[in-house]
Amino acid sequence: MRKRLLTVLVALSLFGVIYPTTAVRAVSDDPCAPAEDGSVPEMCQGGIAFPEMGGGFFFSAEFTQLVTAGELSRALFNVESGSITFSDGDLSASVGCNNVFGAAELTLGNLSAGVPDTLVLTGPLASTKMYCDGLMEAEAALISILEGEFLSLVGDGITSSNGIIRIEGGVPIAMADVVTPQYPPFMIQIDGTNYDVASGYVIIDGDQLSASVGCNTLGGGVLVDGDTLTLDGPLISTMMYCEGLMDAEAALATVLQGENLTWVSQFELRSDAGAVIFAALCGDCVTPPSEPSDPTGLALAVMLLFAPIGSAAVALSRGLATKN
Repeated sequence: MRKRLLTVLVALSLFGVIYPTTAVRAVSDDPCAPAEDGSVPEMCQGGIAFPEMGGGFFFSAEFTQLVTAGELSRALFNVESGSITFSDGDLSASVGCNNVFGAAELTLGNLSAGVPDTLVLTGPLASTKMYCDGLMEAEAALISILEGEFLSLVGDGITSSNGIIRIEGGVPIAMADVVTPQYPPFMIQIDGTNYDVASGYVIIDGDQLSASVGCNTLGGGVLVDGDTLTLDGPLISTMMYCEGLMDAEAALATVLQGENLTWVSQFELRSDAGAVIFAALCGDCVTPPSEPSDPTGLALAVMLLFAPIGSAAVALSRGLATKN
């Protein structure tokens, strides 16, 4: 009986010696390895981000012509440096003299169904009070159009019941940076030069594209057809200066505006002008320890290894006691 018990204990002790090796192998498995269904852990995913953005749209455009109707009768004003901007609920415009501004709401329509994007002033317009020779009549026309009924964004500008602010190519609407993006780093390749971007992003939400290298927001409309992207109008941008980022920002804009913009893989967006290559974050995953962090296997092995010795000692002790 004792011989059988010792045999069993020895066998278990051998299993205990082998067990830690098995435990180390299990702990050392790649934490980014795909599951049986092919899915990759979220922490190891990279590439493009498609968050739920909601609202946050803006536009900025230049115009050189105003055409009035209604209360000012029909008149045409040529303007050298007119501009109009909407962002964060604030509308501002100028013909090159005073800044006209006020609160407004932008509502996106459905152009394919004949429903335009609309602007609604939510308060009175205000203005700075400079006098600029030759511009005051055009400024009055601008204010009249903005205060007219049915203020809408149309194919050739911004129109209301009082006239139109003519904008060549229409008004490009972009999606503002309304969230703090936490996306994979990426590299921009263009003209033989690489730009590493640590805190930028490229976001596509429906028919809107937004991108950044960590400074300005680049944005515009985009048509998505499978892996192919086509900008629906020019990219527009906020106008900050950020030391060390402007070359990378220009490179990103060049790639996005290049011909044949296509997803050539999950992590690479390429056009004829260059490429944006996103990092696959598995390289940043935490390297597992080379030894099991849980000492259970080692403890079990030690216990089982010394179990036969302990049993033999107990048996010997009992034998000696019985003999005495």
